[in-house]
Amino acid sequence: MAQALSIQILEPYGLAGNKRKMSLLVTLDCGCPACGGGRCDASRFRIRASIFDSKERVADLNFDYSGRPGEFTAVLPHLAKGEYDLFIEALDPESGFAGRLSTKVMLG
Repeated sequence: MAQALSIQILEPYGLAGNKRKMSLLVTLDCGCPACGGGRCDASRFRIRASIFDSKERVADLNFDYSGRPGEFTAVLPHLAKGEYDLFIEALDPESGFAGRLSTKVMLG
């Protein structure tokens, strides 16, 4: 059985210059972070998210490895202020490790 990945939101709407970004921490269930060049090389991870407003998809995000252990970031599109449903999927295609997170976030 493949080991699962855990996803934690670090920064749901921080500022990167004048752009808002979202940062995630992705770890193995054992607590070890994914890092470059390791057995679970973070550079090959695929981290994607969808943002929904009242069940309608309003945005899709692709996260990039930040270079820090287990950290992935994406730039958020401009959205109206409000509560959104966020669905995140993480996959290491080489090992088959995967994880999902579904939560509500305040954006805008």
